[in-house]
Amino acid sequence: MSLDVAWNEAQGDLYQYIALSWKPPWRTFYVRYYVHMTRSTDITSFTDFRARLRDHFDQQKKTGRALFVTTNGETEAVVLSPAAYDELIGQAELLESLALLDRSEDDIKAGRTRPAKEAIREIARSLNIELDR
Repeated sequence: MSLDVAWNEAQGDLYQYIALSWKPPWRTFYVRYYVHMTRSTDITSFTDFRARLRDHFDQQKKTGRALFVTTNGETEAVVLSPAAYDELIGQAELLESLALLDRSEDDIKAGRTRPAKEAIREIARSLNIELDR
C-alpha cells in the first residue's frame, strides 16, 4: 500500500487529501480531512456558549469548522454541524474498511483462507442453524 499526501488551501482552511493505493493501481481511495487548526473564534467558554447559543450555532454553520466549548480552559465539548459529523463518520468508516481490506490481503498472502462453503457450514453449526444443502 502506498500513501500520498497533498496539501490544499480552500476558504482559508487547510486540508489534506490522502491517496491510499493498493495493487493493482485502480484501487486508489482519496480521503480529505481538515488539518486541526483552531482559531480563537472557534473556542468559547461554556458560559458564553450558553448565553449566545444561537450566535455560536450560526457562526459554526457559516464556517463549517468545529466549535470547542471549554470550562476552566479545558475542552468539555466539540460542536459540529450534521454535515461535518456525517463527513467525519464517513471518513472513519472508509478508513476502517480500507484497514480491513489490508488485513484481508495479508491473510490471503499468508494462506489463512478456506473455502466459503466450509466456513458457512461451520458458522451455521455454531449457531444451531440447519442448512438446506
